[in-house]
Amino acid sequence: MNPPGQAEQAALVMGGKPSPFGMDCELLRRCTPPPASVRLRGLHAHLASGVGADGLLAAAGRLVSFGRQWCAEHGVTDPEFNLGGGMAVDYVRPDVVFDWAGYGRGLAALARPGETLRIEPGRAVTAYCG
Repeated sequence: MNPPGQAEQAALVMGGKPSPFGMDCELLRRCTPPPASVRLRGLHAHLASGVGADGLLAAAGRLVSFGRQWCAEHGVTDPEFNLGGGMAVDYVRPDVVFDWAGYGRGLAALARPGETLRIEPGRAVTAYCG
């Protein structure tokens, strides 16, 4: 899904409208329930790129809030929310590193028992290795 709202300081925003990267919330709400042979597990989103921990946590909160309601309406128990990546990498100042500890604490506070929150850190981890 492509959640609404512009993430603060985003270099690239994927959300708020249908695109090759996913559906917007309103379109997702109107989708016909899948056939019984398909088991829904949760939602996957890419929130934005190049965002600091506070901005990503705010966007994650919006996604999880929508996702909880959507999953409940579709009978999804113990949902998984893939929040994608988007962690800022400062290529000009490599000593300025994404606030992993703060982001982790924020995600831990956001999650409810039975929920799984996943991230895709990609280059935010590897950019500093070479």
